[in-house]
Amino acid sequence: MKVAFFLRLLAVVAGCATNYNVLESAPDYISLDSLHNSVHVVAASPVVYSGKIICIGNFLFINEPYKGWHVIDNAVPAAPRNIAFITAPGSLDGTAAGGVLYINNSVDLVVLNISDPAHPVLVRRLESVLPVPVSPHQAVAYYPNTTPIIGWHDTVVAVSIPSSFA
Repeated sequence: MKVAFFLRLLAVVAGCATNYNVLESAPDYISLDSLHNSVHVVAASPVVYSGKIICIGNFLFINEPYKGWHVIDNAVPAAPRNIAFITAPGSLDGTAAGGVLYINNSVDLVVLNISDPAHPVLVRRLESVLPVPVSPHQAVAYYPNTTPIIGWHDTVVAVSIPSSFA
């Protein structure tokens, strides 16, 4: 974002310019009400992109970045079974201890009882206690407001560089 801003400023100051397209990230938002009602255990879905993996006994919890957590029964390592998915928009990180799974849900910390890992149960939500999920690469300027960010999408930004610098 700082580089693109600097390049735009140079173009304005110098007048003549060469135009380039720069790939940046733009935020995806969710309302607070929707965020606070977004964590559910649903049917298993295929792992598309894997993130952090948490191992608890014979179960694996595999993060699908910005989407949620796959619950995998790994009792037979040669034939793991994908048994459920925990929706958690904006989730990138988590940890587990004492039969409890702690995950981020954008800016909220969500606590799930996993004493029966095949059937996680929402126990508690601590609202607005975590930082905004990070951008995968340079982020477009956005107005940081109270609307939580649950992900990022690529966008192309036109940048002009003064001819004297190109």
